[in-house]
Order: sequence, then C-alpha cells, then structure tokens
Amino acid sequence: MEVNFAIPDLTLQNLQGKTESLADYGSSVVLVNDWAIWCPPCPAEMPTLAAFCNEHKVEGFTIIAIEAGDLMEGVSQFVKSYGLRFTVWLDPEGASLRVSFPSSFETRTQEMVRERAPLACRRRRSH
Repeated sequence: MEVNFAIPDLTLQNLQGKTESLADYGSSVVLVNDWAIWCPPCPAEMPTLAAFCNEHKVEGFTIIAIEAGDLMEGVSQFVKSYGLRFTVWLDPEGASLRVSFPSSFETRTQEMVRERAPLACRRRRSH
C-alpha cells in the first residue's frame, strides 16, 4: 500500500550498543522492517530480506530491521544463526511499531513511500 507521510523520528541502539537514527541515513533508500523473534512470519521473511539486500546493496539500498522488544542476547543469536548482514536495531519500548508486524516501510528523500503489513502478530512483552 502506498502512503506519503513523514518518516518517524527514530533513534535506537544497534546490536553493537551504538545509538543510530533514521536521520543518519539522509536521502538513502532504506527499508525499515519491524519484526520480533517470536512472531512466526517475521523470521520466515528474513532470508528473503537478506537476499534482496545483498542483491541491491551496490545500488545504495539498506535494510534496518528493528526488533520489537526482545533482549540483545537473543536477537544477536538470531541474527548470527540466520547470517544476517544488514543493520539490526533494538526497540524495547516499541517506538517504531506503526501497525502489526512484520511490517516494512521504505524511506527515500525524507518521505515514507510504502508500508505493508502482510501478516499480523500482536505485540507481546518478552520481559
């Protein structure tokens, strides 16, 4: 579904403990994916996202996968087991969650141009 509204002001920690913001990516094309380890459709789509990212990274395409609520240790283990090479941020408070997950939106020149929610998992607290 196409939409056109401002990119959320997101600043979260990555798996290395460094704080990053969507604003850091300027006008780059970024696919932001909200997901959770415990949501069955979320891990199922990760190989597809990884393949797409690898295929298009030379074009400047980036994925930021924002994990909604699980602890760093579990998320790091998941990322390693799936061999993910794109950026993963931790979102313990659900600041990025716009709908249900998995959901994704693409940013380009400071606009959100697409959002989708193919399957819905309700948010749950892991701790």
